[in-house]
Amino acid sequence: MDRFFFFTFLFLFSIPFISAQEKLYEFESAYVKKITTTTGSGVEVITAEEIFISDFGKKSASYKNEKRNIKSLKKTEENNSVHILDGDWIITYDPKTKEGTKMKNILLGKFKNMSDKDAEKMAKGLKDALNTETKELGFETVAGKKCKVTLAVSSIAGMKTTVKLWTYKNYNMKTESESLGNKVKEEVKVFKEDEKIDKSKFTIPQNIKIKEVKF
Repeated sequence: MDRFFFFTFLFLFSIPFISAQEKLYEFESAYVKKITTTTGSGVEVITAEEIFISDFGKKSASYKNEKRNIKSLKKTEENNSVHILDGDWIITYDPKTKEGTKMKNILLGKFKNMSDKDAEKMAKGLKDALNTETKELGFETVAGKKCKVTLAVSSIAGMKTTVKLWTYKNYNMKTESESLGNKVKEEVKVFKEDEKIDKSKFTIPQNIKIKEVKF
């Protein structure tokens, strides 16, 4: 449940930028290293990502390494995956099994023609539905960048969820969320703005079998 609210809040704050369509981020390109730690129910998941961003966010590639520590079993599982956003398409594949999927970016299609007024109206409706209050907390530095800090608190059926976001030029540099004892923390460790990105980072290797998923 906490992951649902975590991504819902991120989506909530992204609506105005998705609808704008011209530039998702206020920088053309970047190289990013990020660490995400998820804890709860006896499981700790640590995800290390290398992220390559191009064309103001219309194209991005995330190379992930995930380690899942199951404390009760004293067991650690590890896997790698690649996630590519390329305009109209979202592509995910496993470099080990050499299999993956691609699907249309339905969010892009839904919001690209939405006016700023309609986007704000939708964001407000979602915020009200989640009984969410937001508060601006000033600015803090993450990975050498001055970030705007926002706190969002939701309370539904007695369940309190908090999400704190640090944003730089519309990009989430750091996020922290907590709900029902479960915690998620994302933090950018390296951020190189306007880095020249090799086109090969967005290219699917020829030996990867991709299946299209339709909705």
